[in-house]
Amino acid sequence: MDTATDLLVQAIDRTRLDEVRRNDADGHGNQVAPFAATGQGEPLRCCLRYAEPEEHIALISYAPFDHPSVWTEVGPVYIHAAPCDGYPTSERLPAQLSTGPRLLRTARTTP
Repeated sequence: MDTATDLLVQAIDRTRLDEVRRNDADGHGNQVAPFAATGQGEPLRCCLRYAEPEEHIALISYAPFDHPSVWTEVGPVYIHAAPCDGYPTSERLPAQLSTGPRLLRTARTTP
């Protein structure tokens, strides 16, 4: 039995976020409504860090998979209201998100 695991940390795909911002609605028809962050723990899924106070952010509905999957679900996520620099794909969690509660999604890949 192979027990080796690889961790791949990715922010929400910038192309999908560009579409949400361009349409001013998330993939479920909810209008994007920017507001000022409190800075009290809003985890941004566009750049994988916590929002700073007064940053313009939005809460959208997001499904991580855009194809049929047993893991398909919709959940609320915070994003910057305007495009940001994102997060480079990495093999480790960002420092701000390395502690505290989190949920890791598994994805089966074929070599």
